[in-house]
Amino acid sequence: MTLAGPPRAVGVSPSASGPARAREALRQLAGRLPADAAGLVPALATGDRSRLDPQLEEDMRTAGLGHLTAVSGANFAIVLGCATLGLRLARCPRWAVVAGCAVTLVAFVAVVGPEPSVLRAAAMGSVGLLALATGRPGPGCSALSLAVVVILLADPALSLSLGFLLSVLATLGIILIAPRLAAALRAHLPDWLSLAVAVPLSAQLLCGPVLVLVQPQFQTWSLAANLVAAPLVPLITIASTLALAAASVAPPVASMAIAVAGPPAELLALIAHMTAALPSAGLEWPEGPPGMVAMGFVSALNGAAVLAAGDPRVRRGATALAGRALRLAAGRPREKVDG
Repeated sequence: MTLAGPPRAVGVSPSASGPARAREALRQLAGRLPADAAGLVPALATGDRSRLDPQLEEDMRTAGLGHLTAVSGANFAIVLGCATLGLRLARCPRWAVVAGCAVTLVAFVAVVGPEPSVLRAAAMGSVGLLALATGRPGPGCSALSLAVVVILLADPALSLSLGFLLSVLATLGIILIAPRLAAALRAHLPDWLSLAVAVPLSAQLLCGPVLVLVQPQFQTWSLAANLVAAPLVPLITIASTLALAAASVAPPVASMAIAVAGPPAELLALIAHMTAALPSAGLEWPEGPPGMVAMGFVSALNGAAVLAAGDPRVRRGATALAGRALRLAAGRPREKVDG
C-alpha cells in the first residue's frame, strides 16, 4: 500500500447522514427561538451543545442542572414513558405496548445517532422504565445487573468510565428511590407531576457523591433548582424529540413542536440564571473520598427529608409544632386538653 496524498472525505454513509440531517434541521428550527431556548432545545433532545451559550452552560452547572444537556437514560425513560402512556390510553394489549416501546426505542436511537453513549443511555433508560412500570425494585435491579454485565463484556474499557458509572448510578436511583419519592410527593402533587419530580431527583441523589470527585463544589440550590425544573424537562424533551422526528417529513408539525418547547426552555434558562446568581450558589467542597462521603451524607438527608414530607404522621407533627409556635409567638397560652 502506497500513500498517494492526504486523506479526503469521499462521502457519508446513509445511516450516518440521516441522523445528521435531522439534528441540523432541529438546530435550524430552534434558531427561530430566543437565544437561550435555541441552545437548550437541541441540547435536551440530542445532547447537541454547539449553540448553547457558554454563560448559560456555566450557570446550569452551577445550579446543578448541567446533567440535563447530555443524552442520558432519563431522556429514554421520558420518551418511552410517553409512548407507554399513549398506548395504554388507547387500551392496547400488553404485547402491543411492549412492541410499541421497542419501536420507539429503536427510532429514537436512530434519530439521535447510534453512538456508544446513546446506546448505553438507551439500555439504562429501558431498565429505569421497567422499574417504574413494575413499581418494585427487584425486576429493575435484575435488569440493571444484566445490562451492566452485557455492556462491560462488549466493552470492558467502560469499567473505568466515569460517564458509565454515573449512568448506572442514575438508573439505580430511579429503580430504588423514584417509586418511593413519587409516592411521598403524591400527598402534595398530581400523579404525573410527582413522577416527573421524583425521577431526576432520585438520579441526582445517587450521582451527587460521585460528581464531587470531578467538580469538588457544593451546589447549594441544586435540589431546589431540580425540583422547580423537573416539570419542564419532560415537556421540552417530548416536544423537541417530536420536532426532531418530524423535521424532515412534516415541517409544519416540527414547527408547532418547537413552538411548544420554546417557552419552557426559556423558563428553564431563567431558572438556571437566577439560581446561579443566588448567594453561595457554589461552595468549595472537600476533595477526594472525604468529599464523596460528606456528599453522600447530604444526599441521604435530602432524600429522607423528601420521604418524610410525604408521611402523614410527620405532616401532623409539623402542623402541631407550627401551631404551638404561633401560639407562643402570639403570647397565647397552650390549650388545655382533657384526659
